[in-house]
Amino acid sequence: QPSLPALELQNLREEKAHLQGKLKTVQAEYSHVLEEKAGLQSAFAACQAELDIAKQRNESLCMKQTELQRSFNLTESENNTTQARHQRQAGVNQGRLSDLEKQVTSLQKQNEKLRKQSQENMTSLISRQQRIDEL
Repeated sequence: QPSLPALELQNLREEKAHLQGKLKTVQAEYSHVLEEKAGLQSAFAACQAELDIAKQRNESLCMKQTELQRSFNLTESENNTTQARHQRQAGVNQGRLSDLEKQVTSLQKQNEKLRKQSQENMTSLISRQQRIDEL
């Protein structure tokens, strides 16, 4: 029959092996979180680019509207028709801009949540590693 210190040593070795298994699982989860974060950052960058394009298009349409009003001596009816068309397009663009800004805000919140989760996971990993090292 093994002595008490031998049993304690065996229990500690088993616990260490168990904790090392848990550490590997947490490390895999952390890696997955980092991959998700990278995907969200990529989506965020794509939304930012789309937002910039939409802003440029909106500015271009506004400039075009001004240019048309200066360039042509339209009758009041023709001028009102052209202005109404451009205002509708600007409204559509403004709606799209608003949607993109909401998406950007949502992605920023998701990024912050993932950053916090990553920090918590890292803290947990460090703590677990310290406990393993103490063994």
